[in-house]
Amino acid sequence: MAVILALIMVAFRVYNDYVAHTLGVTTALNILQFVLVLLVASIPVAMPTVFSITLALGALNLSKKKAIVSKLSSIEEIAGVDILCSDKTGTLTKNQLTLGETSLINAKDAQDVIFIGALASRKEDNDPIDNAVIAALKDQSKLKDWVLDKFIPFNPVSKKIEAHLHNQTSNEKLWVVKGAPQVIGQMSEDSAVANKVNDITDQLAKRGYRALGVAQSKDEGKTWTVLGVLSMFDPPRDDSKKTIDECKREGISVKMITGDDTAIAIETAKKLGMGTKIYNASKVFPKDLDPNNVPDDLAKLIADADGFARVFPEHKYAIVKTLQKQGHIVAMTGDGVNELLL
Repeated sequence: MAVILALIMVAFRVYNDYVAHTLGVTTALNILQFVLVLLVASIPVAMPTVFSITLALGALNLSKKKAIVSKLSSIEEIAGVDILCSDKTGTLTKNQLTLGETSLINAKDAQDVIFIGALASRKEDNDPIDNAVIAALKDQSKLKDWVLDKFIPFNPVSKKIEAHLHNQTSNEKLWVVKGAPQVIGQMSEDSAVANKVNDITDQLAKRGYRALGVAQSKDEGKTWTVLGVLSMFDPPRDDSKKTIDECKREGISVKMITGDDTAIAIETAKKLGMGTKIYNASKVFPKDLDPNNVPDDLAKLIADADGFARVFPEHKYAIVKTLQKQGHIVAMTGDGVNELLL
């Protein structure tokens, strides 16, 4: 409206001065002065206040939906998001794990594998995986015979949990680990064991099951014996499919970014109605990758992909940065610290 009024004023002034034959530099300056005064006057003084109140009301509305807004400006930014990168476990799925069948490798009984897995757990951490393993152990009194000397918690790089214990009766020392099957399998000196673990993991993944490798060492970590592979099922959240459908209607592309196996990610994507063009990040990303300088062919792959599996934190950083350089506004969601820091 202010622009239209300014044009009318300019036309009127030019016409009057043309009739009076007084067109010149002075006339042009006078016209510019009138236009500037009108444009400045058209901007309400209260606009910054109104804008801040609007954002504050948006933050209040989000807080009712259990979302925390640390900066009001982020509300404006998130309104322009066109790609959402989402973790799987605990975000798209319930993170309520149920222990399934146990595949034996060097153990004679499934409870032996579960027992060692329980020793590599801490009940006080209230971790869903630890809780599922401990709950599956029939004779939990056996755990009281062992004293924990050292506990190395899970991290996204090592992808395993390690515990050093000794038996308080016999003083026998025992080191135990549980974690990603591909990592546990490689701890064995026998390549055939690693191959068998990978085969079991692939078969479980095709059925939508997560796999957890379990191993022990009786010589303080010099040699490891892989006991077996535990299977776990983590069902999708009840509201995940609805949320993804709503994102699609709003023009937001959802990409799954998970540390789980590729086959599990694809199976979960099928159940949620997501794209299944999901790649193994450990295979498509070079080991010497510079997250800020991704090759063109990999950048195109990232843009076209529906998601990535077996990712490490540096992969997540590279994916988000690459998409941002392509002009996308990217949001990242997940229950881990590495997602929150992106």
